[in-house]
Amino acid sequence: MAMSDERLAIYVAGPYSPTFATTHNAARVAHQNTMRAINIGIKIIEKGHYPFIPHLSHFIHLNADKDYGKWYYDYDNVWLDKCDALFYMGPSTGADEELHRVSMAKKQIFYTLDEIPNLEMGF
Repeated sequence: MAMSDERLAIYVAGPYSPTFATTHNAARVAHQNTMRAINIGIKIIEKGHYPFIPHLSHFIHLNADKDYGKWYYDYDNVWLDKCDALFYMGPSTGADEELHRVSMAKKQIFYTLDEIPNLEMGF
């Protein structure tokens, strides 16, 4: 676990895929979830840390000609293992698996922005 005065690489875990969306609004719900994660990432930056926002793969998803399926989980886990901590936005199948993985690795878990140490941004 990193000390409170160190900049942390913080993985932002939360819902991406729409659970109860129709074909018509699935992309919109995924985009809304992505924007929520980006906004949390910005707040983490403002606290002086380095967020990893896996939701940004949304833009790959929108532009890809094929379904990368499992690749997204592998991609997320590579970065999850490199991060110092996890910010848990809320429940989803993927976020809950990420929460469990980080918990087993005994890394820091934040459930609110107030729990994240506030450091000077340095720029």
